Amino acid sequence: MIAAKCRGQLRFATVIAVLIFSSILGNGAFAQGETQQGVIELTLPRPVSGNEKVWVEVRTRALPKQAEIRVTAPDGTLFGTISPYGAPGTLHHEAATATYTIPLPPSAISDGHVELCLEVDEPDKPPRAPWPVEVESLNLVYVPVSD
Repeated sequence: MIAAKCRGQLRFATVIAVLIFSSILGNGAFAQGETQQGVIELTLPRPVSGNEKVWVEVRTRALPKQAEIRVTAPDGTLFGTISPYGAPGTLHHEAATATYTIPLPPSAISDGHVELCLEVDEPDKPPRAPWPVEVESLNLVYVPVSD
């Protein structure tokens, strides 16, 4: 039981390390690390202008069959769900990557930071943090909007 818990914590720590590294190398938004267990904090490189929205870009690899990734706020507010059915590589169980973009509400941004929680939901299994082979990177992107 203790060994299983340690393995789970090690996997989660590895995910956080991968996400931090990927975010630093990404488009300028970078992770500050965990603010609380399971929370990933990303920092915007600049303020959002009046004609922009912020979306989170999640790059994934193969997920277990029928698995989904839920992207939420720390309070549980659902931002979006990644369901890789039909994504490249999912039909042949290849390790191809797929990129999903999820719009974030303005309320998700606080003092230039965005806090996210990612959970993998698989049928008949408890939710868990994604493994490094499942989520390759997280980035914040600016999307132009017109009024």
